[in-house]
Amino acid sequence: MATEEEDMARLAEEAARELLHAMPVLATDEPIARSAKALDAEQGSAARLKAALQEDTSFGNLRGGWVRQRGGFTMPLSGYELPHLLINGVIGGHQSAESLIDEARSFAKSQTSTTDSYTPLAGVTVSEVVSLGDDIELLPWNDIPESPQKTGFSERPDLSKRLFPKTPVFATSAIRIRSAECQALFPSKEDAEIPHKVAAKERSDRQIRALDAVHCITAVSTSVVAALGHWAQFGNKIANDISVVPFEIDGAPSEIAIRVASYRPVALDGQPIAQLFQNFEGFEPTEKEVIRVGLDRLGLALRGGRIVDKAIDLGIALEVLLLHGIGGGRGELKFRSSIRGATFLGGARPERQKTLELLKAAYDLRSDAIHSGVVKKGKLGLSPVQILEQAVNTCAAIARKLINLGSFPEWDSEYVIGGEQ
Repeated sequence: MATEEEDMARLAEEAARELLHAMPVLATDEPIARSAKALDAEQGSAARLKAALQEDTSFGNLRGGWVRQRGGFTMPLSGYELPHLLINGVIGGHQSAESLIDEARSFAKSQTSTTDSYTPLAGVTVSEVVSLGDDIELLPWNDIPESPQKTGFSERPDLSKRLFPKTPVFATSAIRIRSAECQALFPSKEDAEIPHKVAAKERSDRQIRALDAVHCITAVSTSVVAALGHWAQFGNKIANDISVVPFEIDGAPSEIAIRVASYRPVALDGQPIAQLFQNFEGFEPTEKEVIRVGLDRLGLALRGGRIVDKAIDLGIALEVLLLHGIGGGRGELKFRSSIRGATFLGGARPERQKTLELLKAAYDLRSDAIHSGVVKKGKLGLSPVQILEQAVNTCAAIARKLINLGSFPEWDSEYVIGGEQ
């Protein structure tokens, strides 16, 4: 005599055959469209499968409870979700009905699922998965599991039109943060809504952490790097399939520099990124906030745009990183920030002198941009564009050394220009 599981698997297979016979287009439809058509056409074996699943208490809240979606929002589960998953699974051919039934029972029993949060990036690639910490990784784009959310960031541009604003942008790598098991299935709406605020905060914290990793990648690569958005996937396939897990697109893809970076990504060595990120995570929260501002402005300066904006963004980045801790009497900021940067990066006296003059010239460009709205004059035999390009690299070097140091130094007592080294 067949077991209940074999009976359910048989009913799912029969329902799939009946639906394919009634609507052959189901074989090629996307799962969402297939599920909608299956709902309209449910009859015969599909109806018996639904009744069998509803009567089997081992499927628990999957028979009509609530599931938590991304961000803590909740969705009711009707009596149709589980039979449709089984039928679609058979039609798709990716998983047997028996294994889907086993997975459904397991999820109904645990009522939890791990969550993978993804932040797709444009501008950089890595050859293999890079562990940045215990639960955060930098991944090559091809190593990310296929999903509707991933597809939303995979559109390749038309290279014949790559410089036009409507050129699509696509991701070249991604940050993945794996959370601990979190509740995803609940018996009622009231129970499902309890963790909403906690889930929303967890989601915000994960996004901030992912952007911290992006900032560190920017400092290491000294190139255009941009987070294109965010999405989350439940590790449990059943949880993912019954949940509406959308993706968010940030405003960054509208920038030409990011679109260009998406088809000219910079290949990176993961080890320096991992080390810098781990050092950054060791900073005090208040110092993290300061460095975030500096690296965010450095990223904006790297994206180019108007030279006036580039000069201002770079000036803010340098001021944030080099003038941290200065109170009300701020003195001669140009000299103080420049001499701090030169002594901090170090090197032989001529090298320090060159850094000093470069930072002073960059500060002058910032002042011109703020006070006159134009940047015209170069210095040191360099054009404004050349000064800013060199100063951006210097700013990134300052950021890397500062983060690897582990905290902001006592500038005046620790860094003073001395003699030859």
